[in-house]
Amino acid sequence: MARRRLEELSVLNVIFCLLVILIHVLSHAVVSLEKTSWQYALVIVPQRLAFVSVPGFFYLSGVKLTLPRERPLPLRDYYLGRIKNIYLPYLLAAAVYYLFFVTIGWYTFSPAQFLRETALGTLSAQFYFLVALMQFILLAPLFRRLARRYAPVVLLPLALGITWLSSIYFNAVLQLAVPDAAFPYGDRVFTSYLVYYLAGCCAGQHYPRVLALLGVALGVTSLADGPDLFTAAATVAFSLSALGLARALLGGPWPERMPPVEEENMDDA
Repeated sequence: MARRRLEELSVLNVIFCLLVILIHVLSHAVVSLEKTSWQYALVIVPQRLAFVSVPGFFYLSGVKLTLPRERPLPLRDYYLGRIKNIYLPYLLAAAVYYLFFVTIGWYTFSPAQFLRETALGTLSAQFYFLVALMQFILLAPLFRRLARRYAPVVLLPLALGITWLSSIYFNAVLQLAVPDAAFPYGDRVFTSYLVYYLAGCCAGQHYPRVLALLGVALGVTSLADGPDLFTAAATVAFSLSALGLARALLGGPWPERMPPVEEENMDDA
């Protein structure tokens, strides 16, 4: 198969960004409207459907991590790229937020407090995503190895169980190891999003096969040979549910390898 750029992944990034904006645009109406009104129903449904964007970002990060390259990327270069594109911009943004809060009197300047708030992602609500993503980045070699070595039928049920426990019973599980422990920030621990990221890793490892399987499901037969942009983007979006709930959990005839894609598609994993 000839190399091609995976524009569908970029399109999905844009779609998920727009969905995040939609969530915040509708949030005031969701909070202020009467819960029994038709207006509330009109805004709550699209807002809740837009919540797929956060799992979608983790899914796409996993996909990009395991898409094969023409040349293996040294681990040092991988981490240097992530430090430059994610860690340093996050530290800069956190510093701007913190200095602003100090200026308006919300905080008294303290380096220890700044480091704590930055590590927990509590300076601004949206930072929780970056804190969780950076944990996945630190563990990237592990997830890449898991996706190469084990079938989705093995990985994803385990990941689903871990995600369920972490999302709902994080403190209860924590207290099994550390009695009386309490950590109110379980929503920024990577295990709460593990199934989405690992499903993306499995899909990226077998990307042409994923497109082919979903192409059949959508009634399209040419996806693996080079789909049009809209159909491919819709196909990858559909895989968030179709692949995760059906093919990946049940297993399947996954191929051993795929042709490499252009390296510039890996820059934002």
